[in-house]
Amino acid sequence: MTRKEQAAFKRLDKRRDRLFAALCTIHTWLALPEDREDTLYHVAKLCTERIEEERAAMAKEGGAK
Repeated sequence: MTRKEQAAFKRLDKRRDRLFAALCTIHTWLALPEDREDTLYHVAKLCTERIEEERAAMAKEGGAK
């Protein structure tokens, strides 16, 4: 594997780790017996942030439309 391929793989792995961490956070929020409306707001906000980050990363790599 070339250095360029290794760097790309490392970036993808980092992105996967961030998405997994977001899923774990959402799971925790949904398990807590708190105000559902507030929880859903935070889940939606986190999802929106991660989606925008992923779109930007894909565009930077030339893989997004």
